[in-house]
Amino acid sequence: MLVAAHDLLPGTPLSSADFDTRSITFLPDGALLPGLDLRGRQLTGAVRHGEVITDVRLVPITGPEPGPGRRAVSVTPQDPAVVDLLSPGMLVAVIGLGPDGDPKPLTDNAIVMGMSPQVQAGGRRPVLLAVTTRDAVRVSGATLTGEVALQLG
Repeated sequence: MLVAAHDLLPGTPLSSADFDTRSITFLPDGALLPGLDLRGRQLTGAVRHGEVITDVRLVPITGPEPGPGRRAVSVTPQDPAVVDLLSPGMLVAVIGLGPDGDPKPLTDNAIVMGMSPQVQAGGRRPVLLAVTTRDAVRVSGATLTGEVALQLG
């Protein structure tokens, strides 16, 4: 089966050099077998050296799956340092600016799906969040102004 040849970060495009083949006695459900073309695919979360790679560790070919009743929304937090504190699965609140310029809570129920390895102007990196269908338009709309913050915890 396939195991990680070294520590792997989420969002990094995969290549054949990222995997080793190992023979083990216990085959976990969904374990990926040698011969599967994983070039360019991405991981849903970090993987440690030697970890068995299973199907749920890969972002689906059709794109990330935010879960029932949720939408995947990309936001670029104003503070670039906050992205380094995030990991997939974390619950965060999204704060935008109201028409008067005051902070306005957009949702307190966003789940981090992943962070882009690509750095934009100002050192900022996009974050993919799963938000409820009800909150998706509000959060997406707030990103148009570029003034979005994330609160952890």
